[in-house]
Amino acid sequence: MSNDIKEIQTASASESIFIDENELVARLKISRGSIINHRKAGKLPFVKLGRRVLYHWATVETALLRQQQNGGAQ
Repeated sequence: MSNDIKEIQTASASESIFIDENELVARLKISRGSIINHRKAGKLPFVKLGRRVLYHWATVETALLRQQQNGGAQ
């Protein structure tokens, strides 16, 4: 299997995963407090399972791109 196909499969798999707050902090390079504020403001979609808060990465990317296209307005 070529490297290109492996990269596409890896990218597809990583887009369909749920990540925790620490991983989101690492990917977006913003503080945990900023993530919490954006989540409470409805700017970041999330799923809460018990006490755990998880983020579907592809959905987060879509939400951020939508905000970018709207100039930050919801």
